[in-house]
Amino acid sequence: MLGIDGDLAAGVHAARFTAGLHAAFAEEAFRAERSVDGGAWKSAGRARNRFKLFEGDDTKDAWLVTLVADSLPDSAGRAGIRVVIGVLSPQAVKLNARPLPLREDLIFDPAAMKLDLPSAAGRVAALRVLERLHHLDGQLEEKTRLSWPGRASGFAKSAAVE
Repeated sequence: MLGIDGDLAAGVHAARFTAGLHAAFAEEAFRAERSVDGGAWKSAGRARNRFKLFEGDDTKDAWLVTLVADSLPDSAGRAGIRVVIGVLSPQAVKLNARPLPLREDLIFDPAAMKLDLPSAAGRVAALRVLERLHHLDGQLEEKTRLSWPGRASGFAKSAAVE
């Protein structure tokens, strides 16, 4: 991971946010769901996690990720974060490319996740990064997503960031 920024990654909640993020990256597999006719989501079993956090200077075969995570106002007992994710494949890194950041608002339920808000936010941010990595790497079909308690139906609204 290249860098983490935003109000959730700084200050009093930084350690718990980072712990939630690291815990998600350490998992071997995740619950997945697939879009079916009519926009409903159905269980797609488990998706194997092929990405791990890497620390060090040797980025020869590493995907590089930037993440900005900011909290959103509480909405009806559910929490939300705004994430901006930039991802570069190993090939793009070799070409000195720049990522096309993706901005999304993600909704989740910390109580259903049995985590405090900063830890749950870190987990959700990591799951969305992992989902993006697996889509770009071809390990997860476009109509398949990772699941978390309280995730809003449909894909979150996305916007390219200038």
